[in-house]
Amino acid sequence: MNDTLADSYGGVLVSGGGKVLLREPTGHYGDYAWTYAKGRPDAGESARETALREVREETGYTARILAPLTGRFGGTTSTTAFYLMDARHPPAAFCKETASLRWASFKEARELIAQTTTKTGRERDLAVLDAAERVLQDIPFPRHPNVQPEDYWLPLQDMPSRQAVLAWTRSFSAAELDNLRRGFFPTVQEQKWFIHVTGHRLRLHRSWTGVLIYDIGLAEREDGGAGVTDVIVNREPEQYGQTDDAADVALLEELIEHHLLQRPDTAPVDGFVAAIDLASQPNYLGSTAVVSALLGQVLEARVNVARGAADQATWQTVLDDVAFAFCEDPEFTRMPGWHSVAQLGQTLIRCLGLNADECAGQDLTFIVRTGLAALGVQIGALLDGFSADPAAHWSPHALEQLNALHSFAASVFLGTHTLGFADRTLNDFTWQAVAAQTEQ
Repeated sequence: MNDTLADSYGGVLVSGGGKVLLREPTGHYGDYAWTYAKGRPDAGESARETALREVREETGYTARILAPLTGRFGGTTSTTAFYLMDARHPPAAFCKETASLRWASFKEARELIAQTTTKTGRERDLAVLDAAERVLQDIPFPRHPNVQPEDYWLPLQDMPSRQAVLAWTRSFSAAELDNLRRGFFPTVQEQKWFIHVTGHRLRLHRSWTGVLIYDIGLAEREDGGAGVTDVIVNREPEQYGQTDDAADVALLEELIEHHLLQRPDTAPVDGFVAAIDLASQPNYLGSTAVVSALLGQVLEARVNVARGAADQATWQTVLDDVAFAFCEDPEFTRMPGWHSVAQLGQTLIRCLGLNADECAGQDLTFIVRTGLAALGVQIGALLDGFSADPAAHWSPHALEQLNALHSFAASVFLGTHTLGFADRTLNDFTWQAVAAQTEQ
């Protein structure tokens, strides 16, 4: 990086919860609504020293550089090189050039920066934000920035007056202390802790409520490591039901070891988020619309056979194509676990009345095709019943009963049949005579 090409240097502070720090210039100097800390170097300063000093002066945060942002960014008065930075909480007082600070999500930051009235400055800061987000995504998860209290979505609670002191000591190396400072930001529902460091205190909160459970003092050593000075634990019954000090020590050791010191290579993905990601894929077989359309092809083909508009060869081709779509076609996205012999296969055998002995040892494609063929037989039986019913009309009588069968089949292939069709099976969908319906 050729630092001589920039007039000034600055920092974009990011948090372990995926937020970015913006500063509001006093008097909206330069017509900036929200921007970053930056400034020109003092005599003898390197680019990095300038950026860190400007961040400290204009935000109060002691920061650490994570990575440079690629390129130089031209503003209204200078060309600036920026660094992505990590911050230690809490900040000190900031200088008079800053009116206020705000941690914001990247989406919120774009909205705040958009309030800058100067086009050049606004576009510069948006470009910096995009560059920071790209670089942040490339940083390995174990080296992610520190969790900030502002990452939590509600106000974090303080330790209540009813508390106890645990008899627990521990020494941490410089590398371990870095991991403690990074804290822990929950990314899946099963993770029940929000952990951060403020000053010389390591604080462990319940992630669902923000209740503070453990508050640990840290004394830094000259070698960069630290030792535990004291451990305060919550003893307010309405907030925390544990009263056994030994059990608390064991839990605390486990949390620090597995949530802070043994950081995984990647962040876990919430099951709901994963489901949303799957649902966004093309031709997702967990979509009612996609499954209904495939089974609609079966229904239409069988009706055409009954009308003489399609032959048996066409019917067999439709069965093959739809079975391939459910089981093998790479153009369709299947639900992990569900689209298997053990799940969908056994459901089809049970709900569509397939011969379990014939399906034993067969792959899912065979079972699905057999199930589709059975569905075709039942469609044919409904059509025969319609033809033999002198009081019936195609619309609404035949369509109504065929649509009910179609909805049942779709729910079976989706695994939702227990919600709308209880214990019904394919054989329950026989023709209901119109005369009998009228009498009822």
